[in-house]
Parts: sequence; C-alpha cells; structure tokens
Amino acid sequence: TVVGYARDFEPKTVRDLGRKLAYALLQDDPEPPEPEPEALVNEHVMRRRKDGRLEVRAVLDTVPGSLYETMITALAKPRPETALEGVDPRSRSEREGDALAELVHLLARADQLPEHGGEPVTLTVTMRYEDLADQVGQAMLDNGERIPATQVRQLACDAGIIPLVLGAHSQPM
Repeated sequence: TVVGYARDFEPKTVRDLGRKLAYALLQDDPEPPEPEPEALVNEHVMRRRKDGRLEVRAVLDTVPGSLYETMITALAKPRPETALEGVDPRSRSEREGDALAELVHLLARADQLPEHGGEPVTLTVTMRYEDLADQVGQAMLDNGERIPATQVRQLACDAGIIPLVLGAHSQPM
C-alpha cells in the first residue's frame, strides 16, 4: 500500500501515511517512551571592554531563561508617565540593561549568596578617605577599574565598610 502510494504522492504525504499505518498497527502495544531530552548547557561569557564596561552574553536553558526573562521584564518596565517627567526616554535595550544592573544589586543584597573562599562574596573598593569624605576623585575596584566617588558613596549605602590603612606600596598595614 505504501509503495503504491509513493508512486502518486510526494514524500511528506507518504511519510504521514506511514505514521498513520504504524499507529493503527501498534494500537495494542505500549506507548513508546518519551525521548530523553537533550542535555542543554547553560553558557555565560563575560568580556571587559576598553571603556571599562563589562559585556555579558548568556544562553540559558528554558526554565532559568524564563525566570530571567520574567525578572528583567518586570524591572525594565518604562517609568510611568508624569506631567513632570514625560515619557521614559530610554530604549528597550537601555531599560533592560538598567534592569540587569538592578538585578545584580538586588542579588548582592540577598542572604543566600554562596561563599567565595569561605567568605561572603565581596567587592573591594580602594579610595583615599579624604577623597571619599570630600566626594571627589576616583576609587579603584579589585579588578583595576576606576569609578567616581559618587558611585562609591552609592555602594557604601548598601555595603559593610571595613576601613584599611595602606602603606607606601599599597600594602595593608
């Protein structure tokens, strides 16, 4: 029957007929097992740009990807229009970038973060006390990047501060 059908119809139609015939013949057999899902690998790539910013690319499995998308979408909503502010001027990609930055800050305050070397994950910022108090100058992050004093003050609002005195060769005393 299938060979005769193959002479008159295109391959897709013949394939569909074959499936229907196989299904009709195997009515009393147990259902075939579901194929094992392909093992998906989550990927994450970070690259430091020349301007000091961090470029991030990620490929996530369905469940964590959906969770990530839901969180970013919620945080990236345009700000409500008001008479004073007007419409949110940021593009969608800018809003989503700001949402990712906000998500990083929220995660940094989470109480269930893993430890790194037996200690909570820590961002080290080095800055002269006088510059911090006077709100001038720059600080250096532990990766060598520099940030302005205003950002250091914002970080200090959500962080524990451990003052450290450095010697002549920037060694802790």
